[in-house]
Amino acid sequence: MQWAERLRNWERGNRNLFTYEKLVEQIRGSPGVAPDETGWKVGGRLWWMWAFSNDKLTVYSIQPGRGYEQASAILGPDFDGFLVRDGWAVYRRFTQRQPTKRVWRICSGAAAK
Repeated sequence: MQWAERLRNWERGNRNLFTYEKLVEQIRGSPGVAPDETGWKVGGRLWWMWAFSNDKLTVYSIQPGRGYEQASAILGPDFDGFLVRDGWAVYRRFTQRQPTKRVWRICSGAAAK
């Protein structure tokens, strides 16, 4: 790869990073987010693909773990919105300010406790 091509790729990457960071900011400022994660192979090893959706967008993040540290990397540790979530225990750490709804309870019509 020639120097000029590397420079163009670097510039494209920086533009994409700026866009991604803006999307993460929108998720963090959203009044409600639906997070979820699923296994994802990276180099033959198990990583996790996280998805964070609101009514307008979805942000994906492929990370090596499935814990609070990874979720808060996108939501932010002070996320104070409403979460529509499954039963994964990590999401309970975001409930200091807003209640959350567990997806299976919403689908069954029962309110989350």
